[in-house]
Amino acid sequence: MKNDSQTLDLELFIQNQEKAISILDSCSMSIDSAKNTLLRIASSIDEYDLPETSIKAIAFSAMRLIDSVVQDMDVVKELTAVDLSKQQLVVKGISVLVSETIRFNHIRAIQGSCFYAAHQVAELFCNDLNELMDEIIDSKNMIISAHNSSNLGDQTGPKKRLVA
Repeated sequence: MKNDSQTLDLELFIQNQEKAISILDSCSMSIDSAKNTLLRIASSIDEYDLPETSIKAIAFSAMRLIDSVVQDMDVVKELTAVDLSKQQLVVKGISVLVSETIRFNHIRAIQGSCFYAAHQVAELFCNDLNELMDEIIDSKNMIISAHNSSNLGDQTGPKKRLVA
């Protein structure tokens, strides 16, 4: 009976980890899209002399993507019990940088530099997010291996072997 309970707990753990990985993958795509948008804004400000209304509209779409990541990371925190507060602060920082750049009518060169800086931070954040996903996958696989190893050594009950 204890084995069945452990297996159910492990299956729930695996489901939570897989959901978290899926959400983080979605976050990575959102940040990637936002950073590409920010880079487009930064390069287009000087090249195409974009009007302020266009800059704001495009930047707001990037901000929505960035802000959705913060909310998704709350769900990942619940599923994995991993403290993501530092990562959330980075994402909020990117959002603040974008919103403040929109709010103030800077000289175009400064505005372009601010959007480029937000792009650079988002790029670094994407790398961190990918490393976090790898860590979650590795920990999930280690726990599955440990469970499978303990089941092979325990000869008292039916064997359930889980596959990652």
